[in-house]
Amino acid sequence: MNVTFPPSILEAGNADLQFLKSLDGRIHEEPYDMTLRANISGHSRRMKIRHSNLDVKISSPEMERVLGLVNDETKLVLVPTNTNWGFNVGYNIQYAGTSRQDLLLSINEHQLPREYDFDKMSETFMRGDNIQRIKKLRDLGIWTIGMPVKDYGHYEY
Repeated sequence: MNVTFPPSILEAGNADLQFLKSLDGRIHEEPYDMTLRANISGHSRRMKIRHSNLDVKISSPEMERVLGLVNDETKLVLVPTNTNWGFNVGYNIQYAGTSRQDLLLSINEHQLPREYDFDKMSETFMRGDNIQRIKKLRDLGIWTIGMPVKDYGHYEY
């Protein structure tokens, strides 16, 4: 099934895209390659690992701008997730306008301003328009991510 969407935030030179990518680069260390070895099969797998720099915090005005970009016009969604192998709650800002799952910004909860706790973030990720964009992509079979739930324990193991 072919699905077409209007022009997107992903267009080269888009100021909002540059802001998100710049912020993402500032709060993460440079990715590095790591080889994971299976304990039974013996097969190795290389993957890129990217660590959050927890010493770098996002400012309140930056976070306000990020959440302001999560809307129908930009086709961005806020998705809660787990980070640090399940030890912390995190949040992804992803583009929901194509078959690709374009991850634009990944945030560890410890990088957020103090006033942006799970309840505050859930005001955006549980908002009807955010849920509808995710649901539409799931119904089309484009995304397989789970639907957000307002349960902190669901994202921290």
